[in-house]
Amino acid sequence: YGLKLRFVHPITDGHELRKLGLAPGPSYHAILSGLRAAWVDGKISSKEEEIGLLSSMMTNTKGA
Repeated sequence: YGLKLRFVHPITDGHELRKLGLAPGPSYHAILSGLRAAWVDGKISSKEEEIGLLSSMMTNTKGA
């Protein structure tokens, strides 16, 4: 897992999160880490799936 994680990066980055209206802060790390873990764990395997997961995470972040 550790070796694989090193080479996996989500398509989304901080610039994209800012464009989506999320203020910079600790939530960036939580979202990007969650996306990365989802790729490594095989929970997502396409850009479309990442966008769906990101949408869900953004809804949870804004609602908190």
